[in-house]
Amino acid sequence: MDYASLKESIFQLLGESLPENLSYHGLHHTRDVLAALDIYLVEENITNERDQTLLKTGALLHDCGFTIAYQNHEENGVKIARATLGDFGYANEEIEIISNMILATKVPQLPKTHLEQILCDCDLDYLGREDFERISQSLYAEWKSYQMVQHPEEFEIKQIRFMENHSYFTEFARKNRAPIKEKTLALLKEHVK
Repeated sequence: MDYASLKESIFQLLGESLPENLSYHGLHHTRDVLAALDIYLVEENITNERDQTLLKTGALLHDCGFTIAYQNHEENGVKIARATLGDFGYANEEIEIISNMILATKVPQLPKTHLEQILCDCDLDYLGREDFERISQSLYAEWKSYQMVQHPEEFEIKQIRFMENHSYFTEFARKNRAPIKEKTLALLKEHVK
């Protein structure tokens, strides 16, 4: 698995092909998920090099489907993964694991394996971090540009509903992200009263 070359190729694809109005799901989000993954690899004790590479690859590719379409981007990401990964030395079994990880990030998240759980938690790590407000505003701008919301109050109500239905899967996130997420959720609920 030549992850380094793949990363260079995918960063180039994302940089050149993602729509400009993806203020949340841009290349910066992929970088954020990869940075979160570095923490989860340690905290979830993922010491096996193959599993580390599979997770990094899943994180790298999880939103590349946005280069094709906004809707069903996970399925499109799997198409890209299946068409690309063999060229970078990934075996069929590894491609299948990565494809399942990408699909697991589709909301509502339904991960079946520990690796899928880790990627799902990394993808929504910001819900339980101090930079939630800044990142949330980038999602609002994106949804507004796609006419998924019309005004901030509508967005806040959708955020509240989403956060109420969301749960972290890994021990690290349940312990370190869920409490902050619950405080943020309480503040949001107070704000929309």
